[in-house]
Amino acid sequence: MKVTNDDMNINLRPEFQEILSIEGQNFADFSYQKFDPTAEPVTSYMKLNAASVRVNFVEGPLHELFLHFTRLKKLYDAASQVAVQQAPTMERMKFEISIKSPIIVLPSDPIHSLDNLVLRLGEVSANNTIEDVTSCVKASLSGIQLLSEMHSDSDVATLKIVDNIDINANVLQFASINRSEDLERPDIKVSKPYTIRLPFDPYLFRSLSKSRMSGFT
Repeated sequence: MKVTNDDMNINLRPEFQEILSIEGQNFADFSYQKFDPTAEPVTSYMKLNAASVRVNFVEGPLHELFLHFTRLKKLYDAASQVAVQQAPTMERMKFEISIKSPIIVLPSDPIHSLDNLVLRLGEVSANNTIEDVTSCVKASLSGIQLLSEMHSDSDVATLKIVDNIDINANVLQFASINRSEDLERPDIKVSKPYTIRLPFDPYLFRSLSKSRMSGFT
């Protein structure tokens, strides 16, 4: 699946003509099962694997694409209401989620130059286990990266500005706590280890100071 620029008034380089594309064969694989709550410890199971989405941030075509998606807001609001109504029935749902890192490419001059910044927003993964009255959710956001690509003839110079930010969180949720006997244990306990490496170059980072928000206005 891909979205391309067909506006003849915007003469982009061929490398930036694809405004949105999917890295891989399938956008998403989704499965859902329901179980007998009297026979199983969980009431349902959901699994989602989503591919990486690549966006070339070119203001004109991206603005038109954004306007198209805003027309779908009513559909999104309706789906949100259904999700809220179904939430009580999903308390003992087991899930596995994996979403590959979205990739945002910010060209310095999409008409004349190949130079760009590449932002990887990070791969999302989450899963849970349910035992008796305890639910444990493990979630991570890994591989956040920002790099620059400078082109000269047939050579490409790549410099990492932000490299491999990893964030992990473990969430324990306890149910049926007798507060008359246990005043110390919290309802929810969260641990948040993370690692960050920042080979920061202020001269290259100045490219980010140029506002890109006009694509959404």
